[in-house]
Amino acid sequence: MRQLLRSRLFWWGLLLRVGLMPFFGSLYLKELFIPFIDTALLNPSVNPWSLSPAHFFPYGSFLFAVLWLPKWIAFNMFGFMSLGDTPLSLITMKLPLLVADIFLLWGLMRISGERRKSLFLLYWFNPVTIYISYIHGQLDVVVMSLCFFSLITLIQRRVLTSAVLMACSTLAKFHVVILAPFIIAYLWHKDFAKKAVVNITTWLLVWGVFSALGFLPVYEAGKFFYASTTSPEALRVFAAHLNFGSGQVIYLGVCIVLAVLGRLCVSAKITDQGLIFGAAVLFGSLLIGTSSMPGWYFWVVPFFCLFFATYLNVSRTLFWGFHIIYLVNFVVIPKYGMKFGTLVPGVVFTLLQTSMAGILIAIWKLVLEGETQLQGRARPLLLGIAGNSGAGKNHLSQIFKDLFTPKNTVVVEGDDYHKWERSHQKWQEYTHLNPKANHLSTMANHALQLAKGTTVLKSHYDHATGRFTEAKEIKPTKTLIVQGLHTLYLRGLRSKFDLKVFIEPHEVVRFAWKYQRDVKERGHQPQKVIESFRSREKDSIQHIAPQKEFADWVIQYIPDKEITQEEVMAGAPINYLVRYTFWNDAPIGRLLKALQEIAGCHISFEVSPNDINRTLVEIKGCPSENEIKQVAKAIFPNLRSITRAFKSPHWRGGLDGLHQLTALTLLSALGTEEFA
Repeated sequence: MRQLLRSRLFWWGLLLRVGLMPFFGSLYLKELFIPFIDTALLNPSVNPWSLSPAHFFPYGSFLFAVLWLPKWIAFNMFGFMSLGDTPLSLITMKLPLLVADIFLLWGLMRISGERRKSLFLLYWFNPVTIYISYIHGQLDVVVMSLCFFSLITLIQRRVLTSAVLMACSTLAKFHVVILAPFIIAYLWHKDFAKKAVVNITTWLLVWGVFSALGFLPVYEAGKFFYASTTSPEALRVFAAHLNFGSGQVIYLGVCIVLAVLGRLCVSAKITDQGLIFGAAVLFGSLLIGTSSMPGWYFWVVPFFCLFFATYLNVSRTLFWGFHIIYLVNFVVIPKYGMKFGTLVPGVVFTLLQTSMAGILIAIWKLVLEGETQLQGRARPLLLGIAGNSGAGKNHLSQIFKDLFTPKNTVVVEGDDYHKWERSHQKWQEYTHLNPKANHLSTMANHALQLAKGTTVLKSHYDHATGRFTEAKEIKPTKTLIVQGLHTLYLRGLRSKFDLKVFIEPHEVVRFAWKYQRDVKERGHQPQKVIESFRSREKDSIQHIAPQKEFADWVIQYIPDKEITQEEVMAGAPINYLVRYTFWNDAPIGRLLKALQEIAGCHISFEVSPNDINRTLVEIKGCPSENEIKQVAKAIFPNLRSITRAFKSPHWRGGLDGLHQLTALTLLSALGTEEFA
């Protein structure tokens, strides 16, 4: 606010507004609103809505209060000079509009970032907003200022304040209730289920109670339905319709609003920008199919100013064209329209609605498609994990199940698609690493069927017995993990993955893991494990290693000192560090910065010497589970939109936790243009 008051442009704009306040006002202001407030002033002990016809003031108690207070002060100071349509009366009626106008400008500038000056010019000297508030004398700036700050405080996670402000906005004009379902959807996506339900209940309860209390005097006077839904102005939303006869009617305005509202509410993710501009498109959809009053366009103009100040590639010709056509439609046509006949006014109104629709489409394409994504609503998150035998694929799958919650995750294991059971003679001819020894097409088809939302019938390879179990039905969930030797082998399947991971531990590390798993956990003979490890080397190089080039994320485990297989078999401990390889445009900057601030965690970052498309990150030191949680909280404000789970993740510490954070970082950029 201090920066605003220091601007000369602000004071010039303020002077313009003050200069207009005593002189202009529509018939609505002079013959309806002012008489209503004046009558209330002269009869302070009587319900004001019972003193005047319903159409004099079809609004709630908050708008009445902010208009009545300056009138009451002026009346006590100057007496009857402040009543009627005198200059003093017009000033006192417009003073709340001016205050709301200043606060709306301040709110817009707070969220506009570096584009503040441009926004300042687009809004503060906007001919349409000045005309609506200070010449035509409509009251919509009050409701939109309250509504806008309700959205801002909601983004700031001040749920109670947001609910109170939205109640005040509702008690100024009832149309803002169309935002309630969208706000509920936003709160639902903002947190995991338990906290989201608390926030939604709190917001709805506070908003509902305050709104109900505020409408009590209107209800007692029998004017509630007129003030909310049945006035001729409110019924304009039903003006555009298709009549099919026999009472079958489609109201186009209602249809448009419900379609837009439904699409926004079913989004898989709603960001803060999505909330702000989603509100703009909702209000715009209400205007598109309606024969709108002049003041109603104030519902969208502030958002339009914010949009054109932020997105500079959109031609401002559309912005100013809309404003020019508005002034022609509501200033020139009412005065000279009779000279043009009936065609010209219709053409001008068509151009007005079309230009507004063009801006709304631009907002949808440039903002909402990314900030209110549908991605993930109709299909699960698809993760592919590939790597050699004993590389740690099962372990990483379990880490991811903790992240996305076991209830919402299904794992398709590549071993389930071996062609033969362990005792089959064909294993003398092939190794498990050879694609010919696996039903890869079946694995791909099962994964794609689950991705489409259909069930599959599949057997499981039991490593304890070396036999396949009886086939069972597998149901799709919100997250699908495909892990195995050949996960990234088939081009068609790997193209479907949202995240492709390849695990490549150093051979000694992999031997240590495989020896631990096959000998101590699965009960295999040590000599057979060693022979298997060596006999598969050729197939590993030919069929497994090449999959690495397709991975978005390569995980390498490197021993911190030299150690032999014999030492491993003798029980020598093996310590290692982790090295990640990403594409060079992977959005990992925020994660690395957060990790560098953790004591004992050391990050080295460099371009791969062998491939400029790749970036290498080496991490030494393991954050604790609590530190992992703190990093996640800091860099993933919309964590639920990534995990798509009702419950928060089960976080792990150490390298497992690093894997969880890294997966979230890479997945958070899906559908966006975010870079490192």
